[in-house]
Amino acid sequence: MKYSLLIILLVGLGLACTPSQKISKDCSTIGTVKDFTGLDGCKMLIVLEDGSKIEPAIIEVKDFELKDGQKVKFGYELAKDFFSVCMGGTLAIITCIEEVP
Repeated sequence: MKYSLLIILLVGLGLACTPSQKISKDCSTIGTVKDFTGLDGCKMLIVLEDGSKIEPAIIEVKDFELKDGQKVKFGYELAKDFFSVCMGGTLAIITCIEEVP
């Protein structure tokens, strides 16, 4: 019985952590950068139009700095081998990013 409960809990957590948004590597996802420094371990997250959040683990574009309130168009892939204490959004590698005026 203990193991059944543990398995159900782990499957539930796995499903809860699965991103609902479509993953796009082609710089077509739109979002707004928000400063979540008030949450433990969090910094800048990208909030998508549907309200879900992306936590950048790596930004592959050199010299791009995230700023609070900045609108961006970006591409990303899941950061499967990374961990974060923030847990405020889906951990991702940003493959391309540009500011939207």
